[in-house]
Amino acid sequence: RLVGSEMCIRDSHHADREHGTRRNDRTQVHIVWRWLCLDVGNSRSRLLRGSPRGCSVAHGSTKSPQSSDKVLNMSDDEVVAVIAARNEAAQIADAIRSAASLATRVIVIDDFSTDETAEYARRAGAWVVQAQPEASGNVERLFKQGFSLVRHGWILRMDADERVTDDLARSLRSFISTGEVSAVRFARLNVLFGGAVRHGGWLEARQVGLFRADSWDRSWGNTIHQQVAVVGPVATITPRDGVMIHLDYDEVSEFVERSLMRYARQEAQERYAMGRRFKVWRLLLRPFLRTVWKLTVRGGVLDGSRGLVVASLLGFYDGLIEMYLWEMGRSNDESSKSKT
Repeated sequence: RLVGSEMCIRDSHHADREHGTRRNDRTQVHIVWRWLCLDVGNSRSRLLRGSPRGCSVAHGSTKSPQSSDKVLNMSDDEVVAVIAARNEAAQIADAIRSAASLATRVIVIDDFSTDETAEYARRAGAWVVQAQPEASGNVERLFKQGFSLVRHGWILRMDADERVTDDLARSLRSFISTGEVSAVRFARLNVLFGGAVRHGGWLEARQVGLFRADSWDRSWGNTIHQQVAVVGPVATITPRDGVMIHLDYDEVSEFVERSLMRYARQEAQERYAMGRRFKVWRLLLRPFLRTVWKLTVRGGVLDGSRGLVVASLLGFYDGLIEMYLWEMGRSNDESSKSKT
């Protein structure tokens, strides 16, 4: 079942990339089609049944609150999906539709998008909230803003490029019905450069993606790539019982520019603030060691050439952090000299 979902989503994603010159036209056609299929007379916008690409994801419905609502008061067994998005018009509707496998309502925190992300999200039935200026550009703060709008029930944390599989939806519902845990962590199946990355430690990683609205730690979110901190027991779902599909980048250049460069600088800034400084040996050794570790110990070589490329990029990421540390140290040294 997982393979079927993965292949369907992967193939459609790859097709979109191959026809990039026609993506905008195709996206507009899909959006118009979805809008025409909505039951406008129904006060609760009905999300379409089935994906326009025929992918195997679960479906349901959401309710969009009035803009005057300050928070969502949910029952104990209801789920609110929170999606942080910036310039995701091409896929935000699919993300909302996928979230409806669990969620009664969907909140989209729009980080000052310059495209039609907010409009398409509203048409798909989501409650769109403008990001707070102080949260803009910081994914963790954007999610914190969305989490704070939910009272009671459960929260499903999602990105615009993630899709809930049927197996994952069923597994999560079982934990919601029993109510014996405060949160559930599960794996993401990353689709990179046209195919799934199953090794190199990617599929073994577990992230807290579903949790009670009253269980998350409000002090969470001060550093990047930080898992949601919760109070109470946390259950873990194995990949056999369900994964979140992550439709990651299909081109190396896009991955480097939009992910590695951005996150490496942020991580370097955090480390510099904690007192870490540039070291020559780390710049020389860490990129190589991490690449080899990912390929051998973590089994990335089993993903073939794609695994080699991914492991090399992660090694480059470590080197880039060290380069940024060097740059920050040099800038501070020059600033200190100018003052004296």
